[in-house]
Amino acid sequence: MKKYLLPSALILVGFLGFALAQNVTKSIQLSQSPNGPIGMDSSNNVYFPAHVLSVGPTPSVATAGGTAATISGTDFQGTITGGGISSTTVIMTFARAFVAAPNCVVTSHNPATSPLAYNTVPTALNITTSMGAALASYVCSGAS
Repeated sequence: MKKYLLPSALILVGFLGFALAQNVTKSIQLSQSPNGPIGMDSSNNVYFPAHVLSVGPTPSVATAGGTAATISGTDFQGTITGGGISSTTVIMTFARAFVAAPNCVVTSHNPATSPLAYNTVPTALNITTSMGAALASYVCSGAS
């Protein structure tokens, strides 16, 4: 009996250490396993093991003059191509309005037009700096 006690205790301690090292306590998937593709810990922090991709309808874009801008992306992220816009306003209307104004980060690909001035409302991202033919990337996220 004693010769089985030590190996059993070592195995138990090994599994206990492995269990305590795991931070993921919930997973967003169709099973009860905490080892799913997206993890969530007891503080509701979310863990993504790879890229965060977004899908959905493309927002519309309007300008107050110049050649029309184009957009590729979703309400969450994308790229606006200026198309030679000499206007000082580019309005990207979200495909689905947020309940409150989202937090957005907009970055110009052209140092001459950087930094871009912009603001958000629940229905749109308004860029108020002339983009010219530049590209601008954006990421928008809201609590609701």
